[in-house]
Amino acid sequence: MLGSMRRRTKPKPATVPLLYAIEPHLLDIGRRKAYEQAREGELVDGVPVIRVGNSSRVPVAPLERVLGIELDLDDLERWLARRADTKSRSPAA
Repeated sequence: MLGSMRRRTKPKPATVPLLYAIEPHLLDIGRRKAYEQAREGELVDGVPVIRVGNSSRVPVAPLERVLGIELDLDDLERWLARRADTKSRSPAA
C-alpha cells in the first residue's frame, strides 16, 4: 500500500528543445544567436546541440551543469503544452 501512495516521478528527458534552452529564465540568449551557435554545434561552452531531423535538441546534463541548476520538469511540461497549444491553433499553411 505504501508504494502506491508515493508520488511517481517522470524520468528526466535526455534532451530539451533548443527554444526551451534559450528561454529567459535559462540561458537568455536570442533566437538568432542560438541558431547561429547551433549551426556551429555548441549552444554555449560545453553544451552541444544535437540535430534530430528538423529539430535542434540540447542535452539536459550539460545544460544543467553550465546553469548550475536542475531543470524544473513541471516548467518544461508547461512550456511544451503551451507550444503544442499554439501550434494547434495556428492556421495550416
